Amino acid sequence: MLEGNKWNVDQFDFTTLLIDIASRGVDIFLTGYVTLDSRNVSRRLIEFDQGDLGLGDYTRDYYLDREQHGKKIAAYRQFLISMVQLFHIDASLPINERKIASDVDEIIGLETELAKILVPEEDRRNFTKMYNLRRFSDMQTLMPLVDWARYFHFVAPFVLNNYLANDPQILITEIDYMRRVTELIKSTDPRIVTNYAYLRYSSSWGGELGERFEDIYQNKQITKPYIPSGRTNCYLVREYISTDATHRVLDKLEYTVIPPVMTNIESFQFVKAMELLHAMYGRENKPPRWKICTTSTMNMLNYATGALYVKKAFNEVPIYILGYLDTWTTPSSLVVRALAQRNRTGLTALFASPEVSKNVTLEMINNLQDAFLGIMVENDWMDERTKVTAIDKARHMLRQIGYPDFILDDEKLDNYYDGLCVEESDSYSQMMAKVTRWGIDFQFKRLMKPVDRNEFDFNPAIVNAYYSSTSNSISEQAQAITTSF
Repeated sequence: MLEGNKWNVDQFDFTTLLIDIASRGVDIFLTGYVTLDSRNVSRRLIEFDQGDLGLGDYTRDYYLDREQHGKKIAAYRQFLISMVQLFHIDASLPINERKIASDVDEIIGLETELAKILVPEEDRRNFTKMYNLRRFSDMQTLMPLVDWARYFHFVAPFVLNNYLANDPQILITEIDYMRRVTELIKSTDPRIVTNYAYLRYSSSWGGELGERFEDIYQNKQITKPYIPSGRTNCYLVREYISTDATHRVLDKLEYTVIPPVMTNIESFQFVKAMELLHAMYGRENKPPRWKICTTSTMNMLNYATGALYVKKAFNEVPIYILGYLDTWTTPSSLVVRALAQRNRTGLTALFASPEVSKNVTLEMINNLQDAFLGIMVENDWMDERTKVTAIDKARHMLRQIGYPDFILDDEKLDNYYDGLCVEESDSYSQMMAKVTRWGIDFQFKRLMKPVDRNEFDFNPAIVNAYYSSTSNSISEQAQAITTSF
């Protein structure tokens, strides 16, 4: 946490603090993002919403109902303590367990107060009430603790300066929350606010700091070695532990020294059991490393990874469609191009080209749309004016099937990722920093571009299908139409 004379409350600047952590896309107290205007989908706006908590979305009750969720908070507390201890060790700073635990308790206390003022999810269903159109300049009145012009000057790309100078319209989801969170921050010790901000920022690096930091999420024994700087063998490690009273590593962190086998080995084991992921999700073991890396890449580079999947998956994996081929109304010219096989469950497997796959799925969606329109016509709980509008919207529903065609064109795909330059020599953390910065800039730049209603906003390699009421589109990813699951 903040160290003695390195912390000067007179130099505390809340705006600078938010700018520092924004480089990782970390939001605390308040979230801001670029989104479609739900009442005018031909444009995008910056929208501000209430913040989230360290345990993630939909965890408000974890902080407020300790009787039911006490184990989760206890595991979270121990996770934070262990993470801070590792930071101290890596920075060659003395470990004061009591001080670290006290700082963590203050942070959880702040998050608990934040949870109290968050609007519960069950009260966030009135979209009319949550649609509050304002001007960018109004943010200075609603949350005066932040110099918003300075904040966006550093966080947003340079090309956005003129856009912001024209005082554009913005959306604010929870007006009253802005007042409540301002009062909470003003009434909280700046040291606690700073500790909280930087701990949230540091947590965002967890996947890039090595397996020791990954392992403290998990309920397991951690056996990765840690090497104190400046020590040459385990004998010196023993000396380090016994002579440096400020660290007291064995007592404080439950380290076990490995007897030396080779004089050039510098290691001792960190064998502290962590229970955060187990308490939160019941997970006994962390995912294999290949899956962590693949998931990270898919999340950060949707279209690039989607293109790899589409090029490999189509023509190799069967599509499973409920029902027999002879009951399906797909045009025969497409069926001829597919190899049909019946199995005992009554499923028809189509080994299909991309065109066949997308057209089969499109027909299914057309059938859903026809059924929906029939229900709309027959229902008796809508007045005629509303019914006419709803039917018109249903008839104009967009269909986003499989993947956008441009991802199969390498030149167009390169153009999409213009400005992102990752070198083979980059470390993983450098790559993540570049992709994160590119993603932030990409979203901001969309404010100045026309909206393409046919744009896909998903990774084709992920299994999912959903309807978006804002864009009035139904989407089904390539993964969902090329595999059984």
